Amino acid sequence: MVPMVMTRLLLFDEFVQKLVAERNLEGFLRIPQSMVSRAKPDSIWQMLILAGALHNKQIRLLMSHYARPTYYSMLLSLFDLI
Repeated sequence: MVPMVMTRLLLFDEFVQKLVAERNLEGFLRIPQSMVSRAKPDSIWQMLILAGALHNKQIRLLMSHYARPTYYSMLLSLFDLI
């Protein structure tokens, strides 16, 4: 059985991965606060800075890789400005 905390984290991770795949980084601004509170990610501030830095920029997703080696997860995404 997957612990409830892990389930909440996976929901957050899947949501973020979908936003990245859609190149919708501004969607980071609309992640429900309740989801952030439950998942307790430590990356939210970096995600918001990235969204602001690329605001109104045309980007292309070159690659994205997600891993959860233990209790934490990581998402690496490489973008190119068009």
